Amino acid sequence: MKAIAILALAALLACGDASGRAARTTYNAGVALLGEGKLDEAEQRLLAARDLAGYDDEVRFRAAFDLAAVAAARAEAALAAQPPAADQAMAAYEKARTWLSD
Repeated sequence: MKAIAILALAALLACGDASGRAARTTYNAGVALLGEGKLDEAEQRLLAARDLAGYDDEVRFRAAFDLAAVAAARAEAALAAQPPAADQAMAAYEKARTWLSD
Protein backbone atom coordinates (compact mmCIF):
# COMPACT_ATOMS: atom_id res chain seq x y z
CA MET A 1 0.00 0.00 0.00
CA LYS A 2 2.81 2.39 0.90
CA ALA A 3 4.53 1.68 -2.44
CA ILE A 4 1.36 2.54 -4.35
CA ALA A 5 1.04 5.85 -2.52
CA ILE A 6 4.65 6.71 -3.30
CA LEU A 7 4.17 5.84 -6.99
CA ALA A 8 0.99 7.92 -7.15
CA LEU A 9 2.76 10.90 -5.56
CA ALA A 10 5.71 10.55 -7.94
CA ALA A 11 3.36 10.44 -10.94
CA LEU A 12 1.51 13.52 -9.70
CA LEU A 13 4.75 15.44 -9.22
CA ALA A 14 6.02 14.40 -12.64
CA CYS A 15 2.85 15.69 -14.31
CA GLY A 16 3.06 19.00 -12.48
CA ASP A 17 6.72 19.38 -13.40
CA ALA A 18 6.06 18.96 -17.13
CA SER A 19 3.22 21.49 -17.14
CA GLY A 20 5.31 23.83 -15.01
CA ARG A 21 8.11 23.65 -17.54
CA ALA A 22 5.65 24.30 -20.37
CA ALA A 23 4.24 27.33 -18.54
CA ARG A 24 7.70 28.78 -17.92
CA THR A 25 8.83 28.13 -21.50
CA THR A 26 5.69 29.80 -22.83
CA TYR A 27 6.15 32.70 -20.40
CA ASN A 28 9.77 33.19 -21.50
CA ALA A 29 8.67 33.23 -25.15
CA GLY A 30 6.08 35.88 -24.30
CA VAL A 31 8.67 38.05 -22.55
CA ALA A 32 10.99 37.76 -25.56
CA LEU A 33 8.17 38.83 -27.90
CA LEU A 34 7.34 41.74 -25.61
CA GLY A 35 10.97 42.84 -25.79
CA GLU A 36 10.75 42.76 -29.59
CA GLY A 37 7.62 44.92 -29.50
CA LYS A 38 5.36 42.17 -30.88
CA LEU A 39 2.50 42.99 -28.55
CA ASP A 40 -0.23 40.76 -30.00
CA GLU A 41 1.99 37.68 -30.02
CA ALA A 42 3.38 38.50 -26.57
CA GLU A 43 -0.12 38.82 -25.16
CA GLN A 44 -1.13 35.45 -26.61
CA ARG A 45 1.91 33.70 -25.11
CA LEU A 46 1.55 35.36 -21.72
CA LEU A 47 -2.13 34.42 -21.53
CA ALA A 48 -1.23 30.86 -22.50
CA ALA A 49 1.46 30.79 -19.80
CA ARG A 50 -1.15 31.79 -17.20
CA ASP A 51 -3.44 29.04 -18.44
CA LEU A 52 -0.64 26.46 -18.22
CA ALA A 53 0.67 27.68 -14.86
CA GLY A 54 -1.98 25.97 -12.77
CA TYR A 55 -0.89 26.46 -9.17
CA ASP A 56 2.46 28.06 -10.05
CA ASP A 57 1.80 31.46 -8.50
CA GLU A 58 5.13 32.88 -9.62
CA VAL A 59 4.40 32.31 -13.31
CA ARG A 60 0.85 33.60 -12.91
CA PHE A 61 2.07 36.76 -11.13
CA ARG A 62 4.87 37.46 -13.61
CA ALA A 63 2.63 36.85 -16.62
CA ALA A 64 0.00 39.23 -15.21
CA PHE A 65 2.67 41.88 -14.63
CA ASP A 66 3.93 41.52 -18.19
CA LEU A 67 0.37 41.59 -19.55
CA ALA A 68 0.07 44.95 -17.79
CA ALA A 69 3.24 46.02 -19.62
CA VAL A 70 1.64 44.97 -22.93
CA ALA A 71 -1.43 47.08 -22.13
CA ALA A 72 0.71 50.06 -21.10
CA ALA A 73 2.69 49.81 -24.34
CA ARG A 74 -0.58 49.87 -26.27
CA ALA A 75 -1.66 52.95 -24.32
CA GLU A 76 1.60 54.71 -25.12
CA ALA A 77 1.19 53.84 -28.81
CA ALA A 78 -2.35 55.23 -28.78
CA LEU A 79 -1.10 58.49 -27.28
CA ALA A 80 1.74 58.70 -29.80
CA ALA A 81 -0.65 58.32 -32.74
CA GLN A 82 -1.57 61.36 -34.79
CA PRO A 83 -4.10 62.43 -33.74
CA PRO A 84 -3.73 60.93 -30.26
CA ALA A 85 -6.38 58.33 -29.40
CA ALA A 86 -7.08 59.30 -25.82
CA ASP A 87 -10.05 56.95 -25.43
CA GLN A 88 -8.00 53.96 -26.58
CA ALA A 89 -5.15 54.98 -24.31
CA MET A 90 -7.45 55.24 -21.29
CA ALA A 91 -8.95 51.83 -22.02
CA ALA A 92 -5.49 50.30 -22.34
CA TYR A 93 -4.31 51.93 -19.09
CA GLU A 94 -7.42 50.57 -17.35
CA LYS A 95 -6.59 47.10 -18.66
CA ALA A 96 -3.04 47.48 -17.34
CA ARG A 97 -4.38 48.49 -13.93
CA THR A 98 -6.65 45.47 -13.92
CA TRP A 99 -3.74 43.12 -14.66
CA LEU A 100 -1.73 44.67 -11.85
CA SER A 101 -4.54 44.06 -9.38
CA ASP A 102 -4.88 40.41 -10.44
